[in-house]
Amino acid sequence: MNEWFTEFVRTNPAAQQPPPPPNPQPVPVAPQEFRDTVDDDPERAEFWLKNTVRVFDELSCTPVECLKYDVSLLRDTTY
Repeated sequence: MNEWFTEFVRTNPAAQQPPPPPNPQPVPVAPQEFRDTVDDDPERAEFWLKNTVRVFDELSCTPVECLKYDVSLLRDTTY
């Protein structure tokens, strides 16, 4: 039986397991809205901005698009 199975797999390509699918490219996480007040830490704003720029770089946005998208994510007093 073992010999038959080996011969069957060798001569029948459909019986062989297909190769595993390629690893997909990681999808960047969507930028978050930014709400801030005068009393908040400026490092928090810088952290948000750096992460947002990193996402837009991964999406290959132009500088004009980046600015437009950044402004659209600002909320409350930050807008």
